[in-house]
Parts: sequence; structure tokens; C-alpha cells
Amino acid sequence: MIPNVIHFMYFFGPNSRPFAYINYLAVKVAKDVQKPDNIYFYYNEEPKDNPHWEAMKKLVTMVKVDPPTEIDGVELKYPQYQADVYRLQMLREHGGIYLDTDTFLLKPLNDLMEDVTVMGADQLDEHGGPKSVGIGVILAKRFDRLFDMWLGKIPEYLKTGVWSSHAVDLPLDLWEGDKNLFNLILRDRFTPFGWEEKYILGNDKSKLSLLDQSYAVHMWNTIWSPELNLIDETYMQESDSLFANLFRKHVPEKKRLKICVYAISKNEGSFVDKFCDSAKDADLIMIADTGSTDDTVAKARARGVYVPEICITPWRFDKARDAAMALIPRDIDVCISLDLDEILEDGWRAEIERVWKKDTTRLRYKFDWGCGIAFYYEKIHARHGYHWHHPCHEYPRADARIQEVYAHTDMLLVSHHPDPTKSRGQYLDLLKLAVTEDPRCPRNAFYYARELTFYGKWNEAMEALNKYLAMPEATFLFLSQIGRAQ
Repeated sequence: MIPNVIHFMYFFGPNSRPFAYINYLAVKVAKDVQKPDNIYFYYNEEPKDNPHWEAMKKLVTMVKVDPPTEIDGVELKYPQYQADVYRLQMLREHGGIYLDTDTFLLKPLNDLMEDVTVMGADQLDEHGGPKSVGIGVILAKRFDRLFDMWLGKIPEYLKTGVWSSHAVDLPLDLWEGDKNLFNLILRDRFTPFGWEEKYILGNDKSKLSLLDQSYAVHMWNTIWSPELNLIDETYMQESDSLFANLFRKHVPEKKRLKICVYAISKNEGSFVDKFCDSAKDADLIMIADTGSTDDTVAKARARGVYVPEICITPWRFDKARDAAMALIPRDIDVCISLDLDEILEDGWRAEIERVWKKDTTRLRYKFDWGCGIAFYYEKIHARHGYHWHHPCHEYPRADARIQEVYAHTDMLLVSHHPDPTKSRGQYLDLLKLAVTEDPRCPRNAFYYARELTFYGKWNEAMEALNKYLAMPEATFLFLSQIGRAQ
């Protein structure tokens, strides 16, 4: 019997493709369908910051190797050539099932795993006979003499300079010389469609019958890369293509994000209804009240909002927002910090679900401040790893122990509808405290200088502005003029 172990390989070098989601999924499908005793994945180096590679590693036994760079003095220039030779050397030693990382099993190969090596026809000639042999699926008997014969003739075929010569023409020549050398099965068993036939990426269900006899499908990664690069978890969950319908069961259902919209409040009853209407698609709306004497608390609770009451003395905005954030349940994924005079525009949840990935920690989005001024904001963040910074004009800051990963959208998500009668009288003292605590922060240095002008304290304002302008990082003033202020 051919060993029930699967071998994949992926060598990086000149002209090699990035390891993509489609390649991870091929490994996952093979594991689920064949249920092998083990999967060995051979590689020469690891890509950096590749989530598909990291997901694949959890499914296999990783084997780092030095790919052959020559065979009998003939150079193997490309990773593809090196893999062609190494797979034969590996199968000769170990036997088992070799699969390309763009080959997807439709059903187990068990009834083909007798004591004879199996490959499938690839292209057909004008008479319907085999024109070449596909090497994306090989069921190999250990120590099969086929591999010695194949390896022995590769240098001769390589000299033609045509890739297909040593890879798919040579095994056909060997088989035609001795049809007992290996079992060459019909084309539709492993390669039911050619590279020019893309029906598997369409949604014509009548085409499924073309796969009835197939054990696997080859997805032509080299030729179909533009289309295959669009395949990800979202595609697998939402697409109506034949491919998605065939292999969706192997993809974990996409976890629905749990989103909390949270705010702090004091005497802002007039904003409660619009705020709650805009945030209604959140899993949780929380308003931490800091001492309202109007109907803010009653109105919010009547709308089903979670309204804890907090006390922050002496007052500062960052401590209040930290206190509010601490009350958000641990299982929330995404936190949206708003003021009650800010509203989320229609479609905000769908847009967050679209751009927020598994490793995202923060979202950069459009904020409409009013008066024709719009800029990017970053107050949508992960539940864990953030705290608020600055007593006034506060901002979420990541803990040094997490690695921030931003998502980005140009869709307008939040708009500001302020109450012009509301007093901001406490800001001056808080900004003075902010520049004392963090004298190198240009953002609050600018805000402090600006605030002094509101009170007509011109000498102090000029002194503060000169301190700001002397900072090497003093770009906040200019950025704010073009609508990018934080």
C-alpha cells in the first residue's frame, strides 16, 4: 500500500509567488478530505508577516530543506525546477501522496493507493490519448524504480530549455516505453479542466457534473493568480462560485465581530436619541455618565443603553474614558469611542466588518468635524491593549506590549454635530496640565497656545506658540489647516 502521508513543498526564490490564502486552503482541504497519518511541508525559507503561512504551519509537520541546485552538473535555475527534482527524490525515499499547493482534493484517494505509483494524464492529443502527464498529484510507491529512471533522464531533457520537457513530457515518454511502469489514469481524475476553462470560478451549477469522476481539481495558480488572489475567507463565505460552494465547508464560519459603542456624558440629554439611533447596530451601547443632573441617564436607559455612573475627581477626560473602557465586557472585539454629539453614518457596521481583519487592532477612518472640515480619526480600537492619554483632547494609545495593526477606510463613518452653547471652560486648565505632563507633545502644545488666544491671553499665547514652533515635531498646526489634525 502507498503510505497515507501527504507531501507539499514551497520553495522561495526568483520568480516564486507569495504564499497565498489559496495555498493554505489547499493544505486544509487535503487534511480534511484525505485524513492522512501526517502532512509534511518542505520549504527552504519562511516568508515574513504572512498570515496564510502561519495558519498553514498549524496543520503540518514543517521540514526545512536545502533544495538541489543542480542535477548531474546541470543547473536548476528556478525554484520550480528545484521542486521538480526534490519531489522525485523525496517520493523515492518516503513514498506517499504528493500534492501541489494549488490542487484541491474532492474525495479521498484511498481506492487508488495500491502497490503501484499513480499519476494522471494532463493534456490530451487529437485522438483523446495522453499528451502529457500531470505532476500536481502523485501517489508514490516507496523505492519505485520509476523515480530513478526519471531523475536519470532529467539532465538530458533540461537541456531543451522547455520546462514541460523534463516535468510532464519525460514521464509520458517513460510510460509509453513501459506501460506497467506506473498507473496513468484518465485526465478528468486529477485535472478535469484546462487552464483556459474557468467554470469553477463561475456559478453555473450545471458544470458540477463535469467533476463527478474527479478526485481533485487543479487551480492553475501560475496562470490564474489575478483571480485566485481575490479568494479569502470573505470570498469563501459569500461567493456563489462553484469553487466556494465546493470547499466552503472547510473554512471556519467567519466570526461576527462583537462591537461596543461607548461614550462618556454629562448633561447631554438632547443628544441621546440621535446617538442611540446611529449606534443601534452595535452589540452593546454604553454611556458612562459622569454626574448628569438632566435626563441623560433616564433617556439612555429607556433606550436600552448600559449606563454605569462613574466619578472622576479631579476631572480629566482620559481617566474618564479609561474608566468607561474598563467596564466594557472582555469578549468585545471592537470598541468605538464617540462623544454624544457624534453620530455614526449609515452602513458603518458593514464597513467595519469588511475592513477589520483577524489581527487588526485599530481603524483609521473619516471624521466630519463640521464646517466643511474632514480628516482621519483613529478612535476605533481593539478591546484589549489600549489606554487613553492626555487630560484633554485625549487620544487612545497602544500599550508597548502589543503590535498595532491598522485597517483603513475612506468611507465617512462619523460626523460631529456639536452644541455651540456648551461650555468648554475647563479646557484651558486641562491643556496646561497636558503640556506640563507631556512637554514634547506638539499636538497639545498647539491646542494650549490656541486655547490661550480664545481667552485673549496674547502674551502667554505667543510664548506657548513659540515653544510649539521650536519643536522638531511641530507639524500639527500645518496639518490641521488641511483637515488632517488629530
